[in-house]
Amino acid sequence: MTSSLSAAADKGLPPDPLETAQTLIALGEPQQAVALLTGLLEDGRAALLARLLLARAMAVAGDTDGALEMARGAAYLHPGVAAAALNLGESLRAAGKLPLALAEFQRALRLDPQLVQAK
Repeated sequence: MTSSLSAAADKGLPPDPLETAQTLIALGEPQQAVALLTGLLEDGRAALLARLLLARAMAVAGDTDGALEMARGAAYLHPGVAAAALNLGESLRAAGKLPLALAEFQRALRLDPQLVQAK
């Protein structure tokens, strides 16, 4: 994880590892975000947000199966969090599991009716 943070700092990215991961994904460097977020999870820090971002980074990097596994873990560990249900829905959609994706999007909306992304 330290090498990922050092590489991020060299690029002038934010010092917060979660912000750095989001920036790396946006810059088209999801593999670096995956390494950084995997380290956070191994350290036991920022579990929910790190899992959600890791699922996104894996999806952007083309690892649909890994993204789905990470999203399922986040939704299982945090069943009352709309963002976890939304993330799982997105991962299921990317994996071509449309009926299951729709069910997760509906669950996300039940948990947070204001959640625009799930509509």
